[in-house]
Amino acid sequence: RPVSRILRSLLARLTLTCNNLIHGCPAIVALEELKTHLLECSFNPKRLVSCNSGCGITMCFDELANHICVQTENENKMSKMESKLADFRLETEDQIAEILGINNNLVEKLERFEKANEDKILLIESKLEFLDEEMATRLLYMKNSLHLESATLKQRQVEAERRAAEEIKWLREQIYMTYARLIIFVLLGLWFGYIVAKLY
Repeated sequence: RPVSRILRSLLARLTLTCNNLIHGCPAIVALEELKTHLLECSFNPKRLVSCNSGCGITMCFDELANHICVQTENENKMSKMESKLADFRLETEDQIAEILGINNNLVEKLERFEKANEDKILLIESKLEFLDEEMATRLLYMKNSLHLESATLKQRQVEAERRAAEEIKWLREQIYMTYARLIIFVLLGLWFGYIVAKLY
């Protein structure tokens, strides 16, 4: 049965406290406005709000206190990473400065050694050049020999190339060994000179 006009008038004048009074809302509103008020009430723990810390996610108001903002977390992590990076850069710069100092010291010692042993180094370089030329000549000879092989003797060509590679390897080893002997000879000469100088 339809509500009478008198009852509707009485209900319209009826006022109620907001359902969110326990959350702090002091509003007293007419019954017909209560529904609208509850949707807009700033004390409603279930009203939808957006995170104002940066991520912008929408959630209920009563969940906001426990919300961990992703953007804030990322900013904190980024800040820590930048701090660690700054410390690493300072540490790296110190290490680089130390390495450069050691390197400069070694360069100075090497320059003094080269000046003191320039003639011996030139002799070693001359012998190495001779060995390089000899190896180049032998390589050229072997290459020319390989080109003279008949196309029908493929197996012999493969064998010759293998032997050539082994001989090249042997020649290089001989050069390296000769160079090592020369270096040892120079160092022994220097050491012997140093011992003689100490004795006399």
